[in-house]
Amino acid sequence: MYDPVHNDPFVKFVKEKKIDVWLWTVNKRQEFQKAVDTYGDRLVGVCGDDPSIFTKEGEAIVETLGFGYKLNLSIKSFFYSWMVYGLDKGWNMTYVFMALKKVGFI
Repeated sequence: MYDPVHNDPFVKFVKEKKIDVWLWTVNKRQEFQKAVDTYGDRLVGVCGDDPSIFTKEGEAIVETLGFGYKLNLSIKSFFYSWMVYGLDKGWNMTYVFMALKKVGFI
């Protein structure tokens, strides 16, 4: 997290305008906690190289992912693999993409 950007005027602007914030490359638990404390409910996403820092200390990441999430991920992986295969074979996937987009799958 690059601290000079997270100055008081910027944070105040984000909160006043109700702008959602995503942070990239948060790689330390202290940085993550500082971001949560600084942005509060405006912080909607965080990316980092070590996802374990986004869990409670000592908590396994796999335990934080519910059955529904794992099922959804498995289904999406299957469909994406199938779509890539179809595209590779030259199939016309336009209607498949339109249908999946319409239902919010992609």
